[in-house]
Amino acid sequence: MPHWTSIVAYLGDAAVMLPAAMAIVAWLAACGAWKIAITWTLAFSTACLLVAGSKVIYMAWGWHVPSLAFNALSGHAMLSAAILPMAGYMLMNALRADRRTAGGLGGAVASVGMGVFLVFFEYHSVSETVGGWLAGAAAAFAVLRRRPSISNASAARWRSLGGVLVFVLMWHAEPGVAKLWIVQTALHLSGKESPYE
Repeated sequence: MPHWTSIVAYLGDAAVMLPAAMAIVAWLAACGAWKIAITWTLAFSTACLLVAGSKVIYMAWGWHVPSLAFNALSGHAMLSAAILPMAGYMLMNALRADRRTAGGLGGAVASVGMGVFLVFFEYHSVSETVGGWLAGAAAAFAVLRRRPSISNASAARWRSLGGVLVFVLMWHAEPGVAKLWIVQTALHLSGKESPYE
């Protein structure tokens, strides 16, 4: 596999995407958009639990659907579909509020690109990728379907601070940590010494 594929895969990893998710929540809170922040946090957390749960069930007890080449939902696809549309929407809302919907759609297209990448380079099957993408897209859609207006007046300095925070967290993030936690959880629940592969 080309070396650049590991870079793209890293960009979709929880080590990068979870700090970005925290920045989105912080940005919304700084803008005073508490209802949107809570709605998206709940929807995003639900999508995360679906992905983690599917992985734990597979690693602990080997539950899968061979006919669909499905072992567990793709975390990369879910994170991309949940976060990139929100990030695009909010960035365009800050720059050109009348084009914020285009920003959200641009993020959605980028997340589809991540899905195609995952399937093409065989990180995940089509079913795993589509399932993960739908879970993430549902989280973003829970907020963006109403095309909310997010006030920016009081949040400029918080956005700058948030950007620095995300950069620092991503710089020091260890890829694969979330997977390690999932494996440990699966082993604890199943009582096995090694996960189902």
